[in-house]
Amino acid sequence: MLGQLTVQVADTPIQIQGKKRRALLATLLLRANSTVPVAELVERMWGGGDAEAHRGALQVHVVRLRALLSEGGGPSPIISEPQGYRIELAEHQLDLSRFRVLVRAAEDADRDGDLPGEAQALDQGLRLWRGPVLADVVSPSLHEVDVPQATERLLAAVERCARIESALGRHERVVARLSALNGYFPHRETLVEQLMLALYRCGRQSDALKVYERTRHVLAEGLGIDPAPSLQHAFHGILRGDLARSAPPRRSAPAQLPPDITHFTGRAGQLAALHSLASADGDRPRCALLSGRPGSGCSALAVRWAHRAAAKFPDGQLYADLGGTGGTARASADVLGFFLRAFGAGEGAPAATDERAALLRSVLARRRALIVLDNARSADQVRPLLPGTPGCAVVVTSRFWLADLIARDGAVALEVDALTEEEATALLIGLLGAARVAAEPRAVALLLEVTERLPLPLRTAAAWLVTHRGEAVRAVVERAAAVSAADPVERMRRALRGDPRFVLDERSR
Repeated sequence: MLGQLTVQVADTPIQIQGKKRRALLATLLLRANSTVPVAELVERMWGGGDAEAHRGALQVHVVRLRALLSEGGGPSPIISEPQGYRIELAEHQLDLSRFRVLVRAAEDADRDGDLPGEAQALDQGLRLWRGPVLADVVSPSLHEVDVPQATERLLAAVERCARIESALGRHERVVARLSALNGYFPHRETLVEQLMLALYRCGRQSDALKVYERTRHVLAEGLGIDPAPSLQHAFHGILRGDLARSAPPRRSAPAQLPPDITHFTGRAGQLAALHSLASADGDRPRCALLSGRPGSGCSALAVRWAHRAAAKFPDGQLYADLGGTGGTARASADVLGFFLRAFGAGEGAPAATDERAALLRSVLARRRALIVLDNARSADQVRPLLPGTPGCAVVVTSRFWLADLIARDGAVALEVDALTEEEATALLIGLLGAARVAAEPRAVALLLEVTERLPLPLRTAAAWLVTHRGEAVRAVVERAAAVSAADPVERMRRALRGDPRFVLDERSR
């Protein structure tokens, strides 16, 4: 997969013919050992449409693919599930899985302070990469959604390996690897900078300057931008011939954010305010409080923005659910221990909350890190988790207006409430498809009313409709209208609870 799609069964190459069948196999392999829903397979193979209408054709492709993969008499690795299909493979059977194993080995070496061991594991993993991922698989959706994620993991490993090998003095190896990749990723300024530095340290100053000039032209022509300040700094240092020697790489920065939210809609004002907060200068950490009633999507907003702002906080992104909406809120001391361990400072940490808080502030001093504190119950729960110096930012979500956090700690308060009618409709279109929404305008309008245009009950209703393709939108509206609960989240939950084909997580509110 880490290049063109090739298959071997019992050491014999197998030709997988047909664009749709190759897209099917590629999608299953990218999610190996996990079930891929029928709707997603239809999206990757046909570019969308009614999943039920394509189910028969999909089954034919699955049958033929199974036959190819079981040549030689062995069992097929493709498993049918009620909601989709899964391919079951051992780690040694798939290059992407082997790569992930080697990255985990590199992370273990990093924790042990073993730079040569970490470099060796990363190098072994990157040798599996043979070119643009799945370049010979025709599927626009696959290349827009799935392939970039796999490529990003590979590039992150390349950058980490280059930093380590530079620190170990292996500049020729860095030049060889990055020169091969530069043509594929000419806009990746981090790789360009690492290549320039490696060339310079190999005594090839003029080649390093040529790489910069070529990149400057590519960025100007393709994106209309200048090179980033760090790349310009490297260029001027190489030009003068006084660039400092590379320092050993820092420990891998924690990246704890939950997965980004699909079909996120609206919240332009709050996102703009958060972006302004992250870009502001000052003499204290920046803190924002997102507050809204249940189902308004405060957590989704925080996670969406945090993913987009992560590059501004290269020293790490920390996340913790403080449990403020459940029976027992999470103790600040426990969260402090979790954060300290993420920076390798957890061993021997003091037990007292105030001492742990002081240690975390010391760890974050002179770092640029982002902290997302989800579902906070009180300001007292949050305060020990706040950094003490500029450069860091904190986003807190809560159902309550934590007045003390605003008054004493200077948190910027942002309200999160119902979506506009246009935003709520756009969310439903993203989840259900434009044709299904357009087919029942009156029922859709009633659904917006019964959910009060809150994202969570809207998503819950849409999920039920996705799993009940034969039902009309009015069916879920009628179910909700028969429930007397005042809260739209609880109303929708009660309306759909008990359906054996639709299991709700009772902890979700």
